[in-house]
Amino acid sequence: MNEKEMLFIAEKLENLEKEKNNGRGIQCVKTVITCLKKEKLDTAKAVVSNEWDKISSYDDIAILLKEKGLV
Repeated sequence: MNEKEMLFIAEKLENLEKEKNNGRGIQCVKTVITCLKKEKLDTAKAVVSNEWDKISSYDDIAILLKEKGLV
């Protein structure tokens, strides 16, 4: 995955997560976004794996992460 793809996924995740929890977002997804913006794909995947129990309760975000191979 190249830098452009990671930034694209980060942007999509930002748009999805900022609407959750009455506008507070999801902290673990914010961490994934930060990792992607810093081009740390392996770290982003590790966060997704470690926090999957929380992330998976948000269907739209879980689907995006699966489609993009971060799960």
